[in-house]
Amino acid sequence: MKKILLFLLFASISAGVFSQFNSSFKKKYEIADNYIYDNNFIDALPLFLELENLAPNNPNIQFHIGVCYLHTVNDKAKSIPYLEKASQSISVDYYGDFKETTAPVFTFYYLGKAYHLHNEFDLAIENYNKFRYYLTTEDTKLMKDVDRQIEMAYNAKKLIEFPITIRKQNLGEVINSTYPDYSPVMAPDMTYFIFTSRREGSTGGEKDQTGKYFEDLYIADYNKETSKFSNLRPLPGSVNTDGHEASISVSWDGQFLFIYKDDDRDGNIYMSQFEDGAWSTAEKMPNEINTKNYENHACLSPDGEKLYFLSDRPGGFGGKDIWVCKKIGNNKWSEAENLGPRINTEWDEESPVLLSDGKTLYFSSKGHESMGGYDIFFSIFEDGEWSYPQNIGYPLNTSDDDVFFVPTLDGREAYYSSITDEGTGEMDIYRILITSDLDQLAILSGEIKDTVLNQAIASKINVYDFDSGELYSQTNTDKEGHYKLTLEAGKKYKLVVTTESGLTAEDILEVPYKEDENLNFYKPYYFTQSLIAMETDTLVNRINVGQRMGDRFVLRNVYFDFDKSTLRPESTEELDRLVALLNALPEIKIELSGHTDNRGSASYNKQLSEDRAKAVVDYLIQEGIEKSRLTYVGFGFDQPIATNETDAGRQLNRRVEFRITSTSGNLQYDNDSNLVVINNQNRNLDPKYNDVVVDYQPRWHIIGGSFMFLKNAEKFKEDLIRQGYTSAEIVGQNSTGSYRVAYASYLSKDRAMKEMHKLKGKTDRDDLWLLQK
Repeated sequence: MKKILLFLLFASISAGVFSQFNSSFKKKYEIADNYIYDNNFIDALPLFLELENLAPNNPNIQFHIGVCYLHTVNDKAKSIPYLEKASQSISVDYYGDFKETTAPVFTFYYLGKAYHLHNEFDLAIENYNKFRYYLTTEDTKLMKDVDRQIEMAYNAKKLIEFPITIRKQNLGEVINSTYPDYSPVMAPDMTYFIFTSRREGSTGGEKDQTGKYFEDLYIADYNKETSKFSNLRPLPGSVNTDGHEASISVSWDGQFLFIYKDDDRDGNIYMSQFEDGAWSTAEKMPNEINTKNYENHACLSPDGEKLYFLSDRPGGFGGKDIWVCKKIGNNKWSEAENLGPRINTEWDEESPVLLSDGKTLYFSSKGHESMGGYDIFFSIFEDGEWSYPQNIGYPLNTSDDDVFFVPTLDGREAYYSSITDEGTGEMDIYRILITSDLDQLAILSGEIKDTVLNQAIASKINVYDFDSGELYSQTNTDKEGHYKLTLEAGKKYKLVVTTESGLTAEDILEVPYKEDENLNFYKPYYFTQSLIAMETDTLVNRINVGQRMGDRFVLRNVYFDFDKSTLRPESTEELDRLVALLNALPEIKIELSGHTDNRGSASYNKQLSEDRAKAVVDYLIQEGIEKSRLTYVGFGFDQPIATNETDAGRQLNRRVEFRITSTSGNLQYDNDSNLVVINNQNRNLDPKYNDVVVDYQPRWHIIGGSFMFLKNAEKFKEDLIRQGYTSAEIVGQNSTGSYRVAYASYLSKDRAMKEMHKLKGKTDRDDLWLLQK
């Protein structure tokens, strides 16, 4: 949002003066506005409060005060009344100089953010949608951002409904100050504690352009027996300078301390060694790790052979990603490798920490199922891949930033940084206590509902030990469709959900190591009539045939040359899929319709279109489909799906579609608008065309636009088809009511990521993103 603040919200100051605003008002406004330009909300706030006294009830001033409160104080809720008042005087012609007496449409965005941080998620979503209403198809980045905020608000509603039980302690005034304190580092032997602070008294004693003191490292002694901190002091030696330095991590043997240095906003990782009872001068890590891009966090594997670190270098998946380098010699490292799309998202990741087992990775992310800002997640590396990251739950995670989660070597404590209303300063460090009487338990909960009727489905949940296959536990849903189970940590389970109508779904859940109630798992299962729609394995035979358009299906890649009715060789794959569908469901009948471009007379094209439809019918009969199940018709050029002004458009219009005229109870449509054959009568579908899903694999859509109105989405889809993206589709409506349009869709996220990167290079669009649906 920084660019939004800099470019869109705050226009340059004009020279004129209204009679009601004197020169003192103008000068003070200009100074405060320049502070805002530098993201210095601390110094801007008192000036805008003074301006409020000079111009009470001015929506422009109220907007600025609200934005400042949202960015500076612990009690961010103070921003709400100001932004509420400002939201009553919105103007699309907002200019933003000292004479302005209205508020910008961005007021709704910030009001949504304020409610989001205050856990009033319905009000947050309402205001996000108000802001979204003013966006156009050109505002793709803003649309993407506000859609993400809405998604996180819905995530938060779900997570807060099932809170985890934790014992959380603020480290108190010995460690925390009224300034930001964060990035905790506990010594492996738990004798000292290092962290970063932006408190008064820093080396040099200066503030940066944001109005905050430069970062310094501090150290305190720690008594493991009493759990007390003492003797707080700046980290001795030459680590702290006049610039920014921040603690990152310490190696598991306690010999190496990793430090971040600003380096004139370049951002690099340094390493200091503990020698002769003191930390040495920090040295910059080599070029395989540090680049001209931004690197700001790192951790060393327990064996010292791998360094996991943060970087926004090219080749990632968006924002800051987690990378790894392997040690190949004395202070020599291999080329960096990205941890891949299972861990990294198009949003920012932060603060990776690898546990002493060498395979459990904790990190923070603004992606995945974050409930707002950075949330803490964990993933396990097993069988050569990382598991899907899991949110460790509310209230450990909040709707604000939660970062730098650091478990101790003995696993009895963990430390992390969070922004909360009850904190001492803007960001405080907290301790999580892991108690022995609960450390072998985890809670599994969720809901089972029909997404069409929005009703709970009475179901039984059986949990089996994955290794032995023995029944471990079972339960039934309550009247609201909710369920809850207690599981033993350190095991792998198979979940089987059976509804009262006999539908089943299976899932695999790993509780990776000894957990307590602090780490719960939430697993919802949603059914659509007799079709499993999401979050579960599917027990149906699914076949994709054509691109659905209302009650018709355009046969993909079944096109014809100009003035020809002869099937191209590449048409057979799609037609064979249609054969497989008709063989699997012998009771259905279809109508084939032929279409042409607009070159030539209407009568000639009518006959040509019939010939094209008949060519498909002949192929189906040749493959064993009964003639009585097939009819055909020609529409000439009366029903184009693309422009006839280009070669590509005319090629798309030369096509054949099919429509089901006599259907079957065994035929339904899934949420991706593809045909689905339900295998409830032991029907056989040619396995070559059976897209059955054994383990849950999400479908990933490369989203190119999001639209408030269906007609705009359809127009954008047609534009993509005209450009040659014949798999373009509208991916339904999201929770905000907007329509998203995809270039293409894939079952594999890795494949979707690769194709999206190709598309970005081909289309010069950096705003493409992936949607899991």
